[in-house]
This record gives sequence, structure tokens and C-alpha cells, in this order.
Amino acid sequence: EFDIAANQCIVYSFGINNEWSFDDAMGQFGCQVYAFDPTMGKKTHTRGKNIHFYNIGISDKDGKVRIGKKTCEVKRFTSIMKMLGHLDSDVMINYLKVDVEGAEIQMLEDILENAPGILKRIKQIGMEIHMGPYSPENIKVFQKHYELFMKLERHGFRLFYSALNVLPFTKYFHNDIGRTVGKYYEVVWGRWPEL
Repeated sequence: EFDIAANQCIVYSFGINNEWSFDDAMGQFGCQVYAFDPTMGKKTHTRGKNIHFYNIGISDKDGKVRIGKKTCEVKRFTSIMKMLGHLDSDVMINYLKVDVEGAEIQMLEDILENAPGILKRIKQIGMEIHMGPYSPENIKVFQKHYELFMKLERHGFRLFYSALNVLPFTKYFHNDIGRTVGKYYEVVWGRWPEL
């Protein structure tokens, strides 16, 4: 069920940050890759035969938002699908990659609350999650991630891979437990075959 067939796959990739290795590999495999990142200062363009880049970010609304020092265009997931002609078709998204520095919460909340039926058309979700340091002040962030992950499970997704992001700046020393722990994790869910 989780297999991706060469030349018969669609990938949505949110958050590029000028690091194209995933997108280029999927494009070389024959997937049609739709890549999005409004923070790179690049115009919408086609990158090679199979990679289509859009100067748009993902959010829970359509419009303009501040990301760092820039004002960027953002769209809801369903608005992006409609823009690509995928919303009112039976197109399956084989892989949804999300690395959007915390906006994953807004995106997931919007899909789960306003368009949960879309999830049946996504086979896998690979995401970097940004938990931040554990603290009493930050506990709501942990609770929100947990709540959203449980909702994904209720829609047929199962977590089958997770790993700590090992970059040095993503770690911190946790005084309460006396060791270094991480703030960011890489996770991948797959839609379980219906029984």
C-alpha cells in the first residue's frame, strides 16, 4: 500500500529552503512534484521536467502573512489542490512532505477540521514537527501535536517512522532529566489499507 510506482506518482512538497535533494530524487523517479516555499525569493517556475515550484506557503487561510521579515502569500491545502486541478478529481497524492517550521499545526488543523475527506487521497505524510523545548509554558504545543496525531490515526494513518532531528541547533539540555534532548522530529505516516 505504501509503495510508490515510478512514473505514476504525485508528490506535494512544502518547505524547500533551497535544499532540493528530496524533490530532485522524486522527480528523477518519475513523480510529478509540486514544491512550495514563499521564503526563498524565487518566482514560480518549472525546475526540470517533473518539478513545479510555486512561490506560495501553506497555512489555514488564503492571503498574506509575515514569515520572518517577509510578507508571503499562503494558501490552504484545499486551495492549493484546487489551483493545481486536483481538488475535484480523483488524483491521489502519493507523498506529502511538510517541513514548514511550525506551520504544520495550522495546516493539519485546517485539513482535519474543514476537509477531512481529503485525507483519503493522501497515501503518506512525511513531516518535520517542531515541538520546541519541554516546559510548563510549552505544554500546550505538545498537547496540540498529540491531539492532531490521534486524529490522523482515526483517519486511517499509522506512524511507521520517527527520528530525532540530529542537527546541533535542534537540541537542548533538559535540566529535569539531566540529558540532551531534541526539539524537532522527523515522522512519517502511511494510510493503513482498509480491512
